[in-house]
Amino acid sequence: MADITVSTDVDTMLQSANNAAILSNIGAASSAGGTITGVLNCEQRIVTGEIQSGSEFDEVLNIDFKQLFFRDFDSTPNNLVVIKKIDGYTGARVGINKTPSSSDAVALQIHAGKTVSTGVYDDALKVVGHSHLNGTVQFGQYTDAERDQLPRQTNGTIIYNSEHHEFQGFLGGSTGWVKFNTSAVS
Repeated sequence: MADITVSTDVDTMLQSANNAAILSNIGAASSAGGTITGVLNCEQRIVTGEIQSGSEFDEVLNIDFKQLFFRDFDSTPNNLVVIKKIDGYTGARVGINKTPSSSDAVALQIHAGKTVSTGVYDDALKVVGHSHLNGTVQFGQYTDAERDQLPRQTNGTIIYNSEHHEFQGFLGGSTGWVKFNTSAVS
């Protein structure tokens, strides 16, 4: 079967009872059912409630794009997850609540969302269980004033204070922020 190239609204075309070419090529009676067994080239967009790969859900679904957006049209930011292949770089860049670019020298960048009613940011990343980092860790760098404005000052928070050139951690109660006592590497 030859490829089908679609340049208008797919759902409308599939619902059209008079579109014999599409009905016979892909075996679809309407947007409520049907199967595409060939390649579907769409120049605009496909609106669907669900995409599944096979009937057993363990089959691979290959999607070939240079950039793939999972979007939220009624909120900001509207790009919830962006997977992007950047020319001249190996691997992909993934952005959560941010579109990745070649100037971002990271494979995964997460920008926390915030509660609409309070404006307080959620945790950008929470790992439950063991994690292994095979590389370095860089802590957020803050001045005293910036540190004191952090929305969540909780026990165990660690920063690098760029004003005093030292690591600091937050201890609850009356203690607050404390500096780490360090010495030169021998």
